[in-house]
Amino acid sequence: MAPDPIVINEWLPHDMRGDNGLLLQERAEVFLESLKSGTDKIVVLRGSKWDAKVWALWTSTDVRVQVLSKLLYLGILIDPLKRIYLDPEEVQDLPPDLAEQVPADDIYLFQTAIAAGAKTIVTTDGRLINAVSKAPDHGLRLIARDDYYHERGL
Repeated sequence: MAPDPIVINEWLPHDMRGDNGLLLQERAEVFLESLKSGTDKIVVLRGSKWDAKVWALWTSTDVRVQVLSKLLYLGILIDPLKRIYLDPEEVQDLPPDLAEQVPADDIYLFQTAIAAGAKTIVTTDGRLINAVSKAPDHGLRLIARDDYYHERGL
């Protein structure tokens, strides 16, 4: 089965850091392990807010965060079979109908997905899911993190 590229918004580094509680930190570990051993690929825009937050985890003195950071980096980010890196010049402006619905802070997620041919954006932002009704018109599916976890049996 061919890998399915996905775009993950900033919940992942927050969950990894423990900002959202121990349970979600533990679920982030399960998610990372499943990503490492499964067929999905993540798409990362170099220099994006997501990228910066993930790399900032390396400065944590919390051993659990260090372990999760190493799992993300060694198990996924350095493996070209598990991730797609895009440089900023590889993304383009959003189509006008999509651009008018996407909040400015989230534009990079949609640009990244479209540039990489990703069909899924995994988010914790219910407001975003509800606001961007044009996403399916562009082949994009926005799914809540917990629903994604449920679909994957995590």
